[in-house]
Amino acid sequence: MRSTSRSPRRRFLLPVGLLLATAAAPASAAEAGRPFTCEASVLRGTLLTAPAIEPLVVNRGKACGTSVVGGADITRPLPFLTADVLFAATQRTGPDGRSDLQQNGAVGGVGNLGVGSLASLGLALPLDQIALPLPPIPAIDITPVATLLNTADALLNLLPPVPNTVRIDVNAALKELLKLPATDLLRVQAAVAQAGAGCVAGSPAMFGQRSVTGLSVLGNSIDVDTVGDRPIIDTQTIDPSAIDLTRVKVPLVDALLPLQGGLLGGVVTSAITQIQALVASTVAALPPIAVPIQLAQVSVKPGTRTRTATSLTQTALEVKVRALGQDVVDLVLGEAKVGTAGVDCTPPTGARAEPPEAGAPTVAAQAPLSCTSRRLVLTDVVRKDDRVTILGVADKRLVGRFVTIRFEGDGLTAGRALVASDGTFKTTAALPAERLRSSNRARYQAVLGKEKSLNLKLERRMLVERLGAEDGKVTIRGRVTRPLATPRQTITLTRRVSCKRSEVVKRFKPEADGTFSVTVAAPKGQASAVYRLGTRVRKSTTNPKLYPTFTLPRGVALAR
Repeated sequence: MRSTSRSPRRRFLLPVGLLLATAAAPASAAEAGRPFTCEASVLRGTLLTAPAIEPLVVNRGKACGTSVVGGADITRPLPFLTADVLFAATQRTGPDGRSDLQQNGAVGGVGNLGVGSLASLGLALPLDQIALPLPPIPAIDITPVATLLNTADALLNLLPPVPNTVRIDVNAALKELLKLPATDLLRVQAAVAQAGAGCVAGSPAMFGQRSVTGLSVLGNSIDVDTVGDRPIIDTQTIDPSAIDLTRVKVPLVDALLPLQGGLLGGVVTSAITQIQALVASTVAALPPIAVPIQLAQVSVKPGTRTRTATSLTQTALEVKVRALGQDVVDLVLGEAKVGTAGVDCTPPTGARAEPPEAGAPTVAAQAPLSCTSRRLVLTDVVRKDDRVTILGVADKRLVGRFVTIRFEGDGLTAGRALVASDGTFKTTAALPAERLRSSNRARYQAVLGKEKSLNLKLERRMLVERLGAEDGKVTIRGRVTRPLATPRQTITLTRRVSCKRSEVVKRFKPEADGTFSVTVAAPKGQASAVYRLGTRVRKSTTNPKLYPTFTLPRGVALAR
């Protein structure tokens, strides 16, 4: 059986506090029809004989709104249950009073959850029920010892006739070498359930999806989709040379021990010493013994999607474990639910299918997708204090879905974000370890099902901090990080004209500290525009050689 180490522990990082893209106001009381409902739960079920638990639930039975709960300290009453992250969140985006334009979502799950070792759960091996596959142990020839004892006892008749061979019983001594594994009974790297609801073609629509990684039982990796119901067999190998010889049963020695203090005490003690030496050499000659033990029976069901006419409930993982004859684990990990009862997807009389102000921003938001076949694009990854802000845009067919952000430095999930009505998504993540921040591995990628974005590096030498349009002009503010070139190099601002051609809009130089602000005339007759800037910088303070650096392409909605 493969063992796993719990130290050091790799944290599964989910920025639950800023998991959702933007704060949404509660549904308006004047909204036509009833609102969408959504709720989420971290986990529920039983562990051993403890009362059933469901430690974190958000928004149960309520209209969709932005609400997040999370933490790891809730497991303290159950010391054998640990988790780095437990989180549940719901969100609604879209204008008040317009169910037809809203997207609603719920997400619940765990990160790096573990149920302690069998010993920590107070369980023990049923040694009396374990049959050992012992090799044949031949009788031990003790003819010299038997001759000595029989001769010495010929006149006294204190001893029964001593045979020329003896047999030994090592069963109990070998069983004492069997140990419970120190690995966690159950470990799950991540289990997340997501559910979403919105209006599609004038009718309520719902979806659900789940994600589970790193499931293991007693150190055995489990394939969630194929395991079903299976035993967990621990094949332990016993080295007979480790046996406590005082625990080996030798009936003749047991019979001789009380006679050591009698008339034949010296002869008996010598005989016992010789017999024990023969037993030790016999035991040492035994080959290693492989002992298969069924420690547990695990039943795994991939997350289920339960749909009714007006609701959808998605779970991430359902797992039951029976260990050493006892029911130990019966848990549902991650649950998200949305409801559409009474929701009216008909636009109010005279209302447009989109809010009047939404056209240009939506076009601008979708601009990064216009010259790629990808349906997911990360538009920026920026460090702000001790967090990393991650921005992106998705094809509008993915509105209402949750995007997973992966950090390539450790391969773990850095965060999740809901795709808003204009296709944009946003989340934050913890700052990576210092040794990774400036490395080429410090890259982020957006993933949704089979869709993947290009990966963006965390630290870049040129950043756009603000981009806006007003009164027919576009203003871009940003900075070039030091060390700057000497003299300071020109910044070139370009605008995308087509997917294959860009035009230079302006050339200018940054301030001495690397900051810059530039204002240019907005192109006429367009709803949006995409800009990019580039310059050259020194590689380092000790290397004056110049290297090109660029901002990421950024779209901006233009006033019409």
